[in-house]
Amino acid sequence: MKVLVFSSLYPNNIWPNHGVFVKERMTHWAKLSGCSLEVIAPVPYYPPIGAGKRQAFSQVVRQEYIDGISVHHPRYMMIPKFGMILHGLMMFGGVASYVKQLREAFPFELIDAHYVYPDGFAALLLGRYLKCPVVISARGSDIHQFSTMPFIRPFLRWTARHANKVIAVSATLQESLIRLGCREDKISVIANGVDTTKFFPVAPEVAQGKIGISDKKIILSVARLVPNKGGDLLVRALRLVIDENPNWPVCLVFVGEGPSL
Repeated sequence: MKVLVFSSLYPNNIWPNHGVFVKERMTHWAKLSGCSLEVIAPVPYYPPIGAGKRQAFSQVVRQEYIDGISVHHPRYMMIPKFGMILHGLMMFGGVASYVKQLREAFPFELIDAHYVYPDGFAALLLGRYLKCPVVISARGSDIHQFSTMPFIRPFLRWTARHANKVIAVSATLQESLIRLGCREDKISVIANGVDTTKFFPVAPEVAQGKIGISDKKIILSVARLVPNKGGDLLVRALRLVIDENPNWPVCLVFVGEGPSL
């Protein structure tokens, strides 16, 4: 089966760790017998002027191979901050002709989109344009956060209702999708997997030795270091606990990277 994966949440040469959960799922899926895929990971257009906070977008290559999979990065226009209501439409408009040409060389039978808005919405428009079924994966903030935005919620509702199939990475997301009007029988709950060749248990003393901590309890936080992950709340909470229990042997360890580093 030939599948086109559509998601701006996919790594690239500038941000190799961006959306690795999408990449890992699709890389393993591509190894199944009879399965092949290509990826459309659209990138906002930014002129190559070498200045500005968003200049890194201009440095993303147009096409690359990641773990043996062809990944395309067509450009689309995006209005920062104020253009969210048009984001899905502009994404579709920017990539439609590119995807149509790609289908001539790679006749995909299904579009697999990740993130309901704007990616899933744009993918659904592509599916109607190319007469191709669309499966959309809900990932988290695309439902929990965007559904509270009155101008974005209608796009989420329309996308969830009209996709051929919807994947939720948790039962909580499934319930939120149902509240948006998505039929329960159209939703499958498939949690993010774990590559056990990369992540596996080791003896506590081995792990503690690697980070130079052997005599303390460890509180571990694994997340991208951005404000909405609440790392600052965890630090403040631990401070309150230590103030009440100054002799408690505890250490807070963060694993991640981001602007809050």
